[in-house]
Amino acid sequence: MAVYSDQDRRQIDELCARWREGSLIGDASLLYPDDFPTVWSQPVLDELNRRFWENLLEGGEGGGSFESKWEIQLEDAPIEVRLLAAECLLVYYLITVSVGPDRKRAMINKTIGPDREDLHVSTNSGVYEALRNWIANPGQYYNTRQDLLVGYLMELASRLKKLPLEGRTELLKDNPWGFSEFAEGGEHHNDTMRHVVCHLLYPEYFERIASNRHKELVLKTFGELDTSDSEASQDQKLYAIRMELKRRLPDWSEARRDYYEPDLRLIWHPAGRSTDSASMDPAFALDFKKQIVFYGPPGPARPTRHVTLRRESSGPPRCSAGALMSTSAT
Repeated sequence: MAVYSDQDRRQIDELCARWREGSLIGDASLLYPDDFPTVWSQPVLDELNRRFWENLLEGGEGGGSFESKWEIQLEDAPIEVRLLAAECLLVYYLITVSVGPDRKRAMINKTIGPDREDLHVSTNSGVYEALRNWIANPGQYYNTRQDLLVGYLMELASRLKKLPLEGRTELLKDNPWGFSEFAEGGEHHNDTMRHVVCHLLYPEYFERIASNRHKELVLKTFGELDTSDSEASQDQKLYAIRMELKRRLPDWSEARRDYYEPDLRLIWHPAGRSTDSASMDPAFALDFKKQIVFYGPPGPARPTRHVTLRRESSGPPRCSAGALMSTSAT
C-alpha cells in the first residue's frame, strides 16, 4: 500500500474521504456541509471555472502573484463561489510541506473573504490540524504554477458533475484505474495535479509521486517485478511492483518500502542529479537491487522466503529521505 508519510496524515485522509463522499459524489461544502449543501454543485463550479479560465491572468497581469490574480478573479463573487474557491485551495494545500500551515490558513480565509469571518478556518480546528501536516514536498513547479494546478482541480470537479450520480459514484467509490483514466481528460489537463488527486482519493493504489519522470525511473528500475499485463497503465504497473516488493520484503515496514526513503531511493534516483550524490554508492545500489529482484521469492508457487538487506557500518551513509517531486524536477 502507498499510504505513507512521515507525518500524521489521518486528518488529511479524513478530509479527502469527506471531499469524495460529500462534495464530489454529493454537492455539499467540504467545510460547512449543513449550511452550504450545494457549494460543489454544477452551477457553482461552472461559475468558478468561468471566472478563472475566462479571465486567466498571465505573467505580471493582475499584480503578478497568484494571490493578487485570484482576488481579481473572485471580485464580487457570491459566498458560495468564494467558499468553493477556498475549498479548492484547501485540497491543493493538503499534500504539501512547502507552504506553512499559517500561510495556507491565511490564503483560505482571505479567499472566503473578510465579511464572513464566521466561516474562517480557526487554529483549533481539525482542518488546521490537517494543514499542519503534509504528505510530501511537491517541488518548485507546484508553487510557481499554483494557478494551473488549482484550475485543473476545479475543471476536474466540473467534469465529474456532468456525469450522472451513478457514474460519479462508480468512479469515486472503488474504481481507481477508471478514475485515473477519467482524470487524464479535460481541456486543461495537468499531470502533476492528476497524480496528486489520484493519491489523495485512492492512496492505497497511487504513489505519493507527482513527477512523471520519477514514475518512469521507478518503473524502469524495478520493472522486473512488474506482474501486470501488457495493457496496464503506468500506475497499474507501479501498483503491481509495490505489491511484489511487499511480498518479497515482508519484514520491511511501509515506511522503508516508500520510494523516497533511503533504501529504495538509493537504487532508482540518478546519483548524479541528487544533492546527496556524495553518499551514493552505485555498486551497493546495484547489488541491493539484484538481491530484491533476483534473490527474493521468485513466485507464489515457490517456497516463501525473503531477503534481509543490511549495510555494514563501514559502508556509505544512507542518503537523506526525499519527498514527492514536481514534474519539473529531475
